[in-house]
Amino acid sequence: MKHILITGVSTGIGEGILLELIRNGYFVFGTVRNPKDARRLQKEINSDLFFPVIADITQNKTVQAAYKVIQKKLASNPLDAVINNAGILIGGPFLHLDIEQYRQVMEVNFFGMVNIMKTFIPLMGNVHKKNPARIINISSVLGHYGLPYISTYTASKFAVEGFSDSVRRELEKLNIKIIVLIPGAVKTRIFAKNATDDYAYAKDSVFEKSGHNMRKQMLRREEQGISAQQVGAQVVRILKSPKPKPRYHITGSPWIEWYWPKYLPDKYLDFILGKMYR
Repeated sequence: MKHILITGVSTGIGEGILLELIRNGYFVFGTVRNPKDARRLQKEINSDLFFPVIADITQNKTVQAAYKVIQKKLASNPLDAVINNAGILIGGPFLHLDIEQYRQVMEVNFFGMVNIMKTFIPLMGNVHKKNPARIINISSVLGHYGLPYISTYTASKFAVEGFSDSVRRELEKLNIKIIVLIPGAVKTRIFAKNATDDYAYAKDSVFEKSGHNMRKQMLRREEQGISAQQVGAQVVRILKSPKPKPRYHITGSPWIEWYWPKYLPDKYLDFILGKMYR
């Protein structure tokens, strides 16, 4: 049996990945931030293949406590994979956000991921050449191009991408594969939960109307996105692949969410986005 650690399984993509892994026979350690979510998930999932772990990935004390719990539960077994999923979004015009909001997003989306990797890689030993351990970092299409009014999130995902490239080339020496999974819009309500309803903090500014239009567009894309279970199914395929690629992208609208914004010249993309969010 393979043992997997996923961060942030209480809702959204993390929960979708959790359910797909259990369905495919993996034993999953899933981090949640509070005992209430742990009890709820245990009741809903009702599986011996799920072990919730209380941890806030931005707080090293709780991450170290989680390490001890997981190490004990693994006994002599290795940790076969780590999936860095936990993430947040804070939306709004750059000039109306404060530096602490940028730090908050980076702490969760980037530094939390780094902390998890540094903490749990020692449990990923004893893997053989035919089946290397894997770390899957959940990025976003917005780690490849920037949309207005979500610069906190975009910056954090660009950091995930660059970091993963660098460290992937290091950890080959330890027979650990790092894979970046790049979803487009997913039905998780991350934008609905974290972007202010009416951009009140930009009221009566030059950003109010375009920020409001941006939010409406993002909410629409979120409603039309792929399911979290589809992302989970892609994770299963990556784990089963004998030779996983460094990157996978998964979207319901690849031309709109991936090819056009990623490969169009910047001046054309700027023009299109300016028309969309004016």
